[in-house]
Amino acid sequence: MAVAHVMKSIFCLKNSKYLDITFSYSFPLYDEIHLVKHMMECLDDIVDTGLIILDYSDNFSKISISDEEAYNKCMKNDCAYLIRRNSKDISINKQSNLYSLLINWRNFCRSKFKKIYSKKIIDVYMKLFVQSGFMPITYSYNGDIMAQEIYYKSPRSNTNYICIFIWNKEYKNRCPGKYAYALSIEECKKENRFFSYCYGAQNYKKTWMKPFLESGIR
Repeated sequence: MAVAHVMKSIFCLKNSKYLDITFSYSFPLYDEIHLVKHMMECLDDIVDTGLIILDYSDNFSKISISDEEAYNKCMKNDCAYLIRRNSKDISINKQSNLYSLLINWRNFCRSKFKKIYSKKIIDVYMKLFVQSGFMPITYSYNGDIMAQEIYYKSPRSNTNYICIFIWNKEYKNRCPGKYAYALSIEECKKENRFFSYCYGAQNYKKTWMKPFLESGIR
């Protein structure tokens, strides 16, 4: 956390790659260093749970969505289709109960990834994700929870992040993850904000971001 005040990444001699200093794979701590003062309130739990994590810098995407031509090309992928298809039937609650969402996330991780997260991690998230800019969001279809996320609109870096995302496998055919990202791209364009795919180099992310990378605006 101290190093993150002065640099975004560190260099790994073992594999000659840069590693970003992140909070829980959600964002580079350097870009959102203002949040450290809130993290200090639960520093012992952050240390115990290992929530300051190193991840490869090339796994992180942060893109300017300002270029009109690149945006239109991106939307010609399945972005615009997913927005049109899902927005008719899906309701979005941007003031969901944070604690319930985090418990759902913990249960989701246990079921899908066989990963068990402790109460300490929930406590840390509860203290951080109530800060200004964080939104617990629920996507509902016919009254059922289709997906949930912690969305962060950073006042410091002018960047939008999806920090946590869970989905109901019964609605896999509606591509809830892609739909949420498509909505975020659309919002970033309207509000002239940077868009972040956070960490993870899935192929569809590369395809969607290709027009923006080719535009030369970063």
